[in-house]
Amino acid sequence: MSAPPRLSIKALGQVQELVSTQPSLKWKYLQSPELLLFLMCETESPPNPTDPRQLRGRTRERIEADLPIHSMDGSDDNFQARLSDIRNVIGKEWVLYADQVYKFNYTLPCFFDVREFEQLVKEGRRLAASAAPDKAIPLFQQALALYRGDFMQGHMKRRSPLNDLEEVEREWYLTKREELRGARWDCLQYLGELLFTAREYRDAVEINRQLVLDLDDDDDAHYRVLYSLGAQGLKSDALRHYKLLKERRGQAALDPKLAELIEQLRRNELTQQGIQGAAPQSAFSPLNPNVALPPPFQVPGDLPRFVGRAAQLETLCDALQQAAQTPLCLVGMGGIGKTSLAIHSAYRLREQFSDGVLWGNLRDSTPLAILASWERAFGCDFSGLPDLNARAASFRSLLHDKNVLVILDDVVDAANARPLLLNGEHTRTIFTSRSADIAAALDAQRIEMPLLEADESADLLTRIIGAERVAGQENFATEICQLLGHLPLALDITAHRLVSRPQWTLAEMAERLRAEMKRLDELQLADRAVRATFAASWDVLNDAQKHVLAHVGVFNARSFTAPALIHVAAVEEQQGKEILDELVGLSLLWLEKLTRYRQHPLLADFSREKLQQGSV
Repeated sequence: MSAPPRLSIKALGQVQELVSTQPSLKWKYLQSPELLLFLMCETESPPNPTDPRQLRGRTRERIEADLPIHSMDGSDDNFQARLSDIRNVIGKEWVLYADQVYKFNYTLPCFFDVREFEQLVKEGRRLAASAAPDKAIPLFQQALALYRGDFMQGHMKRRSPLNDLEEVEREWYLTKREELRGARWDCLQYLGELLFTAREYRDAVEINRQLVLDLDDDDDAHYRVLYSLGAQGLKSDALRHYKLLKERRGQAALDPKLAELIEQLRRNELTQQGIQGAAPQSAFSPLNPNVALPPPFQVPGDLPRFVGRAAQLETLCDALQQAAQTPLCLVGMGGIGKTSLAIHSAYRLREQFSDGVLWGNLRDSTPLAILASWERAFGCDFSGLPDLNARAASFRSLLHDKNVLVILDDVVDAANARPLLLNGEHTRTIFTSRSADIAAALDAQRIEMPLLEADESADLLTRIIGAERVAGQENFATEICQLLGHLPLALDITAHRLVSRPQWTLAEMAERLRAEMKRLDELQLADRAVRATFAASWDVLNDAQKHVLAHVGVFNARSFTAPALIHVAAVEEQQGKEILDELVGLSLLWLEKLTRYRQHPLLADFSREKLQQGSV
C-alpha cells in the first residue's frame, strides 16, 4: 500500500488544507473542523514519531467534555458521525483509535502550523535561557513567520440549539486562540530582547515596535526602539517616537530611563557601534565612555493610589537599613500586591541608594537578559565571557563597593535568581515570590504579605472610583470588598471597571459578583485578569498538586482538615498531607491553627472551575 500524500493544515489565520501542494477540493465539505483541529492540537507526540504508540490522544469522554457536541456545528449529529465525516474528507488513516483513545496520526507525512509554531517557541525559550541565547533568534523568527493571524481566524462562534451564551464563551478554540496569542507575545518579547542584545538594531526596531503596538505600557520595549533608532543614526525618528509616546501617555508616568536616553541622544552620546554588519565591541555601550552615567532607576512607575501595608513597609525599610546583606523576600499569593509594595518601597528609598536601583522580572525575562540590561545601565559589557555565571561574577565585582538596591520580581525558580543576587557591602536585594521554599533556598528574610484589611479595601475602592460614587452605597462597597476577599488585584480591576462603566451602580456590581460560577469572568480588564494570575500558579504545579488543589475548591473557601480533603480527593493519607503543606508553601492555601486549612474565595472559584473542566 502506497503512503498517503503529504497533508498540510494551517490554522494560524484563515484555516487552509493542502494535499501535497494543492488545496483539497473536499475540505469545504468538512462539517466539523473544530473536532479535527482539536485532535491535532491535543495529540501529544515527539517531534518526529515513527510508531503510533508514541502518540498520546484523548478518550471520547474527554473530547466531549472539552469540546461540547453543540459547539461543533450546532446540530444534533453524534460523535461518530462527525468522526466519519473527518475520515471521509481527509482519509481514514489520519485519525487513529486504540485503547479507547482517539489521536491524530502524526507518523504520516504532514505539516500543522500550530504544532510547528509551538515546538519552535518551546525550543527558542530553552535556547534563550542557555549560554548561547543568540541561537534562539532564528527559531523565534520562524515561529512568528508561521503566525499569519489568530488561531482559526474568521471562525464564527456557533450557538447551541439552546442559544446558551455561557457555553459559547467556553468554546475550546477560543481558549486555544488565547493560549497561542500568549505564545506569540512571548516570541516577540524574547526576540525583541535578543536582537537588541545582539545589536541587530534594524530588526530590533521592527520587533519592538510590534511589542508596543500590542502593549503601549511596555517601557522596556520603547527603550529598545529609541536606542536602536539612535544607534542607526535615525535621531529624528527616535525623537518623533518619544514625542508621540508622551502625547499618548498624558499625565501617566514614563520610565525615567526613557527621558535619560533621549537627553543622551540629543547630546549625540549614542555611538554608531553595533549596526548590522559592524563588528561590535560590546552588546551594550550606548554612551560615550567619557560621559558620566546617571545612577540607573529601572523601577516601573509608582502607583498613584497605594494604600495599607504600613507594617510590611516599615519592616522592609528597617531591614534595608541594617548592615546585614540578607536578601528580603515578599511572599504571598498571586494578586496580593507583592510587586506593588516592591515598587512603592523603591520610590520611597530611592535617595538611600545613591548608585541606583536595578529591576528585573524573572517570570517574563531570562537571567541573561536581565543581567545585560543591568550592564547597559552601568555602561559596561561582559558579553565576551563564556557563560551566565562568569558574567554575573564580573558584574558583582563591578558593584562590590556601590550603594545599589536590586529588585527581582516574580521569582519562580531559585536557580534563575541566584546568579543575580549581589553581595556588595552596601548592596541590598528585594525579591518577590509566591513560594516560601524559594525564599528559604535563597536564604532570605521572609516578609509575609497578608490580604488588605476591610478599611484598607474600602479606601482603595473609594480612591479609584471617587467618594461621591460610594456615597449612599457604603453597604454595597463593603460587600464588594468582602466578595473579592480583600485581594488588591481584584479590587483594582473591579474599581477600574466601575470607572469605565459610569452607568453601573455599586449594587449592580455586587450582584454580578455574587454569582460564584461567573465571578472570575467579571475580574478582567484589558490585559489584566485574576484568572490569569491564578493560572500562572497552576501551571507550575505537578499533576498530583493540581488534583488536590482542584478538589480543595469543594470546600468553597471554608476551613477544612487534612482528613476531609483526603476523603474528597481520594488520595493516600501521607501524600495528601504532604501536598497540602506544599500548597501552603506556594501561597495557594493558608494554615489555620496548625491543623486546619483555608483557601482564598476567588482561588476557590478557580479550583472549582478546574474540577468542572476535567483539568485534573
